[in-house]
Amino acid sequence: MARSQLNLTKTPSKQIEISEGVYNLVRNYVEYFDEDSDDSPLGGLHGWLTSDPELVEEVLRIRNPVTRRQGEIDNQKAEAADANIKLSKKITAEKRV
Repeated sequence: MARSQLNLTKTPSKQIEISEGVYNLVRNYVEYFDEDSDDSPLGGLHGWLTSDPELVEEVLRIRNPVTRRQGEIDNQKAEAADANIKLSKKITAEKRV
């Protein structure tokens, strides 16, 4: 997952090789970053990145974009939060014994 520095949300990180034809479709929506260090001004960004993944998905006609899976993503977040609460309660109970 990639983390947005603007709103701190996580977005899927897709690292794939693409053809020149596909690149020509999205070249106006991506920018290349080459920052090798985590101390760099942008936090070590590297590769072709976009600030509008939904638009790139639309241009590439991706059939299952992130926006359509938002409900599923929210459910997974809720399940993970519930699991964390249960684990915290278990750990707290074990410390009391």
